[in-house]
Amino acid sequence: MIDEAVEPTCTETGLTEGSHCEVCGTVFVLQYVIPEKGHSIVIDEAVPPTHTSTGLTEGAHCEACGEIIVPQQVVETLPPETTEPTTQQSSTTEPVTDETEPTTEPVTDETEQTTEPVTDETEPVTEPVTDETEPTTEPITDETEPTTEPVTDETEPTTEPVTDETEPTTEPVTDETEPTTEPVTDETEPTTEPVTDETEPTTEPVANETEPTTEPITDETEPTTKPTTNETKPTTEPAKTAATTPQNVVASGMDINTAQKNITNLKNDKDPEGSNFNSLQAKAKKTTRKSITVSWKKVKNAKTYYIFSNKCGKTNGKINAYKLVKKTSKLSFKKSKLKAGTYYKFLVVAVDKNGKIIATSKTIHVATNGGKFGNPKKTTVTNVKKSKLTIKKGTSFTFNTKITKDSKKATVKNHRAVAFESTKASVATVTKKGKITAKKKGTCYIYAYAQNGVAAKVKVTVK
Repeated sequence: MIDEAVEPTCTETGLTEGSHCEVCGTVFVLQYVIPEKGHSIVIDEAVPPTHTSTGLTEGAHCEACGEIIVPQQVVETLPPETTEPTTQQSSTTEPVTDETEPTTEPVTDETEQTTEPVTDETEPVTEPVTDETEPTTEPITDETEPTTEPVTDETEPTTEPVTDETEPTTEPVTDETEPTTEPVTDETEPTTEPVTDETEPTTEPVANETEPTTEPITDETEPTTKPTTNETKPTTEPAKTAATTPQNVVASGMDINTAQKNITNLKNDKDPEGSNFNSLQAKAKKTTRKSITVSWKKVKNAKTYYIFSNKCGKTNGKINAYKLVKKTSKLSFKKSKLKAGTYYKFLVVAVDKNGKIIATSKTIHVATNGGKFGNPKKTTVTNVKKSKLTIKKGTSFTFNTKITKDSKKATVKNHRAVAFESTKASVATVTKKGKITAKKKGTCYIYAYAQNGVAAKVKVTVK
């Protein structure tokens, strides 16, 4: 009987076409696991907000399956523009006028057509701002890039206008704006986004002002840090998502040297991505106080079997990494000189004559004799008679399983619960809880296997 191929998806593995005997279950052509394709990520461009409509942050989705990788977040509308951004500055003659009017003679507008406006303002103080402006690094120059000489008038010939905008001093500004004690505060607090009013020609004023300067402009643009955060954060996420897409540790056709490196770098005792039970059906054959013998099924076209092993769990807080312990053409391996009453893990990889992987077993966990720990001796599906099940297409059925221990006194330490695998997912699938779902008419086998590889096999017929 032909076992139809199963196409892989973005997140699920597939199977190559195979065949088996419908009567005895002998596999003629092995079905190999095809690694999942992985997401094909497409960037969803950001939409900047306006004063009348919301925007969206940058996101990402899979072009193939449509799954959203990075959701786009709604960015709130910009605050409404104030009609008279410089009204509260009428008592003062300098700070906002210089920033908002891109004229060649901004000081003339501030002092009502006087020839030497700055001289009048700075007569009482000889060098009040010189000491105050030393820590600044010409921040206003970056704010007024669109103008030709306004910033030059503020920062180079005179030392007061810049000081009023960037540092709330008490002496020079008090003389100019006697009604208020903190003129700079009046400029930035009455409106939610004062900088936006000052730089109306641009859509992202905060970004322009805060990038080139270190401190003074930051104080003026504190209220507008939220939009910038929304725009910049999501730009780094799609790449991260693409980088963290899970990849198979072992896969059919992978070079054994690459797989060996992946296996020995595993950080846990779980089944490696790309492994399957049916191909090799690796299991513990015999255990003693000092040795463990594992065996497996012959795989077509396999020339060599690589066996990886080590103790289960961690030592001194570090995982006991797999080590290559044997290369053999036989179908069993005995590991000796082990510690009594201790769990060991094994992984078997079938490799062809070209050094390419054909199949990789599930991880099996086995305890040596002589301790309080034991192993499963038999796995049974208790709610199926004679290891056969017939169900209708579209219906479901859940297996109940039972584990028989090799010793009544021993304790089986669960490294993994009973697991399940279908030989033909196109006919019937099975979950990790043992729930079978009939997909289409046909026949397949479901394996229920314990952590040491001891398994029950059920023939499933879908009508």
